[in-house]
Amino acid sequence: MYPWTHFMFGSFVGAIAYHLGLIPFFGFVLVAFISMLIDLDHYISYYFFHRKDMAFKRIWNECILGHFHGRSFIHRGEGFLLVTLLLIGVYFLDPTWFFILGLSYYNHYFLDHIHLHMKKGLKNVKRGFHFQIFYLELAMGIVVKILTFILILY
Repeated sequence: MYPWTHFMFGSFVGAIAYHLGLIPFFGFVLVAFISMLIDLDHYISYYFFHRKDMAFKRIWNECILGHFHGRSFIHRGEGFLLVTLLLIGVYFLDPTWFFILGLSYYNHYFLDHIHLHMKKGLKNVKRGFHFQIFYLELAMGIVVKILTFILILY
């Protein structure tokens, strides 16, 4: 998924957690941003596999066009388990941060795994950057934007 999709879904999940009283308002904002920032793992993963041209546009296009999938450790089973164990430890230190970090990670993980099964979408190139948004991602984004807006107003 694209960083902005992670941000949108993070906003939605964060808004739900905020309304349930699990996190304060700043936590709602952090869930959205951390969900998006986790995407840096693809860039880091590319560095470890290739260690050559680190131009952002080149890496972006290779990931979008499917030349490099960039699934880092945190996207695999052992990474999922390690992050879960770390989050359990965080819970005992500060439950608020447990929810903020946990919601951010699991939101990101879930969306990246859904993305692996998407097939058809719209393609475009802007300023040398390739984009491919899948129809399901587009539909989910619209629904999540509407639901998040309703939650924020509620």
